[in-house]
Amino acid sequence: MDEIVFIYADGHKNSVYLADSLGIKIRKHLPPFFSRSIKNTILSMFMIFSLPKSKFYFIEGNFITIAIARKLHLIPKNAKIIKYLGEPIFYRLLNGQIKGLKKIFLDYFLKDVDAFVCHGDWQVELLSKYLPNAKKIMVYTPILSNQFIHITSNEKLPNLDSHNLLLIGNGRVKYKGIDMAIDALKIIREKYNDAKLNVIGKFDKAVIDRYSSVEGVRFLGFVPDLLSYIKDSALYVHPARVEAFGLSIVEAMLGGLPAIVSKDTGAKTFVEELGDMFVVDTNPKSVADSIDRYFSLKKEERIDLSNKAKNIASKLGPDNIIPKFYTDFTNLLKELN
Repeated sequence: MDEIVFIYADGHKNSVYLADSLGIKIRKHLPPFFSRSIKNTILSMFMIFSLPKSKFYFIEGNFITIAIARKLHLIPKNAKIIKYLGEPIFYRLLNGQIKGLKKIFLDYFLKDVDAFVCHGDWQVELLSKYLPNAKKIMVYTPILSNQFIHITSNEKLPNLDSHNLLLIGNGRVKYKGIDMAIDALKIIREKYNDAKLNVIGKFDKAVIDRYSSVEGVRFLGFVPDLLSYIKDSALYVHPARVEAFGLSIVEAMLGGLPAIVSKDTGAKTFVEELGDMFVVDTNPKSVADSIDRYFSLKKEERIDLSNKAKNIASKLGPDNIIPKFYTDFTNLLKELN
């Protein structure tokens, strides 16, 4: 698809994988328009003059600069802007978390987006509430091919007899609900004093110093191969306050780990197939109660749930996702054209 430019900010593996699957060769990094660093905002505006000319712009992050460029005819005035929704922007708009000048900017420039590619049906639901007439397609970003093969090639059951919990995140403690998972661990250790929580991801030293003193909590940093930690765990916990999707959740499920997630997590679509107890309210007690219910199950029931988790997550294999996405995206381009 030579007539498409892929615009990216963070270069998240989800959106990059989709761009790869479409065969998009022209790519341009564009810093976020809204940034804690005013330098990034200024840089993104200066880069408006060096944008490649194209018919379609598939955008991971900063769509505002592209919209401004089109208004100023710095890119073709009939170019189409297609925004990938991999972040919970409409959740925050609907819940009043985005206010003031930022909301005014977003409301104004969101009207310039010609179509949205929604990462999951929760994003479709949120977009439809805020912009009912928006043109959209939906895709579940697949588990990367090499990761899918690596995980599925190991048929060993996780350590279901243990009380080991796993959480994969990054430096955003509140966003990912890591503090909530740690508080839930404190509660659950009153009954299961050998319970542990392994947290994988990069975190500031201050965060590690604050929580490492909690009995049973281990921060493991960046781990190149997640599989050994998946197999050494009994349950995955991800009580995010808001998570657009959460690919690590279904990766853990693919490895045989049932998962507990919050109601404000996109991957709940798959997790709720395990049962209602696995989708919880965003508070430590709800998380702890669900962990307790799972640990209290008979081993045969935990094995059944482990196998069920694998089968559910296998739906996100690239062979199941990419052909339909390619067709849907191609049809979207024809419609926009």
